[in-house]
Amino acid sequence: MKSATWLLLVSWLWLLACGSEAREHAPSEPAYMASDGCRLKTLADWQTFLEASAEGATWVKTCGDLDDCAATTGDFAEHVQRDIVQALAKCAPDLRATPRLAACTANLRRFAPAWLRQHQSDAYGFEQPNQEYFAAQVGADAPPGMMDPPAALLNALPARAAVEAAAQQNGWASLTHDSCLGGTRTFIHVQGPDERFEQWLLYGIDPAQPNLSQGQLVSFIAIQKQTADGTPLGAVRLHFRDYTLALDPAGWKVDLPVGGPGKCYACHTSGVRQLLTYPDGAAAFNEQLGTYGLPDWNGTIEPDDYGPALGSALGCTHCHDGQLRGKLTVFTSEGMLYQKLLQQLSMRAFSGTEAVPDLAAMALQERERAGSEPLTDNEQQALDAARAQHRRDLDALMGSRLSELQAWLLTVRCD
Repeated sequence: MKSATWLLLVSWLWLLACGSEAREHAPSEPAYMASDGCRLKTLADWQTFLEASAEGATWVKTCGDLDDCAATTGDFAEHVQRDIVQALAKCAPDLRATPRLAACTANLRRFAPAWLRQHQSDAYGFEQPNQEYFAAQVGADAPPGMMDPPAALLNALPARAAVEAAAQQNGWASLTHDSCLGGTRTFIHVQGPDERFEQWLLYGIDPAQPNLSQGQLVSFIAIQKQTADGTPLGAVRLHFRDYTLALDPAGWKVDLPVGGPGKCYACHTSGVRQLLTYPDGAAAFNEQLGTYGLPDWNGTIEPDDYGPALGSALGCTHCHDGQLRGKLTVFTSEGMLYQKLLQQLSMRAFSGTEAVPDLAAMALQERERAGSEPLTDNEQQALDAARAQHRRDLDALMGSRLSELQAWLLTVRCD
């Protein structure tokens, strides 16, 4: 019995050793052999390249607010194109042949081209150049007239009052409101025929000037609901254009600059944006705007290329999760975040109990702005405290952007 037990134990130990040896010599990923065209010759070189590529505060600089992309990000854009995008292109065979490298560079390979598009000085930043983007908006699948501003509004130019009167005569709601880009705009909402599309026209105005002028910007958003043949879409599609007003012998018209630099997605990650509620009529506008939901970008934007959803520590991702509302990313307009968090006091941190928007602070601020009902000392203290908290929220959100982006870019190691 003892001999049999000893033999069994020896046999078991021998099998265990063989299994261990088999595991030690199990087939693994072949050793990395760099191609001739790739300057990164080892996995350690790739890790160094990845970490170096993630450096730079300019990664989180947005430039659409002031149309200053060339001035503020031009040198960094050259670096991204030359040292990252082109370097990756030269190493394309290595990436195809080495799953480890494909995995560790996946986020960078998606993000860098998207960053370049969002920082061009002559395009809207969509997947397609402006010319292709505009052509698709009037393609065979698009409802006729969807991208044409109504003739009644053009014929009423240049007097702003006449434009607003023409809107009223045609049953189109209009409203003068603060702009997310600063200044004031008149919004006009047009219902298209057969409910296939709607149009939103935004005239940039100077309230002190009664007339609109040549060259003035008219931002235009078409909300497509159906195809050209009337087939309903699963989700609305948004089509953006920045027209400029022009006058020729035949009358007023709109021109479409092909090199428009506005970055639409920077302010419209959730699609259309609702307005502050203090002007008369804004509530009705917001009710309509709220019916659209998140849009189908239809290949014009790939949201997952734009980096991680920001603001989780502040509770921003409770709403801005990519499902309920579009994610806030490093491409989200810095000017818009400043306006929403600090100037309007609407967005704020959320931990489960706060109201977002911050309706109490917004109401106090509107009373302060209107001056019709002075704030009590306690109300003024409450408003000052709200502003201070909103400032802390803004600073925390802005301060987290680079570190969160870098953590996302470096999620998988190369070595």
